[in-house]
Amino acid sequence: ISIVLILWLQAITIYFANFDIKELKFNSYSFGTVLICFLLISTAWSYVLPLLKNEITSRKLKIEHFKFKRNYTLFDTLLSESQILPIKSLDKKEIILGNKTEKPELSITVITNPLCGHCKEVHVLIDNILKNYRKEVQVIVRFNIPNIHPENQSTKIAARLTELFNDEGEEKCELAMSKIYSSSTPSDWLKMYGDFSNDNYLNLLKKQHQWCVNYDKNFTPEILLNGKSYPNAYNRKELLFFVEDLITQN
Repeated sequence: ISIVLILWLQAITIYFANFDIKELKFNSYSFGTVLICFLLISTAWSYVLPLLKNEITSRKLKIEHFKFKRNYTLFDTLLSESQILPIKSLDKKEIILGNKTEKPELSITVITNPLCGHCKEVHVLIDNILKNYRKEVQVIVRFNIPNIHPENQSTKIAARLTELFNDEGEEKCELAMSKIYSSSTPSDWLKMYGDFSNDNYLNLLKKQHQWCVNYDKNFTPEILLNGKSYPNAYNRKELLFFVEDLITQN
């Protein structure tokens, strides 16, 4: 009703713009102009108004959706339904980034494979978490490579990454990981960082794969939070919204 009233007021304004008060008569041309303007505005509003209503409804739904998805209590409830798996380091040579203590405020286990395309976004996520919470969060990198063979590219890269971590430090290892999980091809990466030189890292990769088999972790990537599987109802990127809550709770 209010919109119709506004349209009429607009139309009357246009009409009286050409009203001749001296002769007290209405200009027929003005009346036609008013009628056409009213019809044009009415038609435009009938098209625009549903779009505006849909946009307002869509924004409200998005706000409610984000409130729902970013509710930590709900996230924690779904997380608590998962079985707790033993995430203690399988070997002193295993890659552990961030907090190295036995009882970190938050332990994130990333089950990955250097040649896994879907693992790229998880690496970016973990990189962002470490930038902001390196002192509080511990990240265990656990490779799941089914066919462990010295000539297998994924085997070579995983073993070399582990070797870099142990021989040249966390920073060098993280830089190398960033390259393989971003734009570098396996062959280019191996040319840059070379092959591993210690066969003991093959044994570690076998332990890691066997752990994945034992606990039915057959796909990559997988994220465990203090040994619990990340809830499937949430996009992995949304973990960033809950890191502080997880740290505080623990």
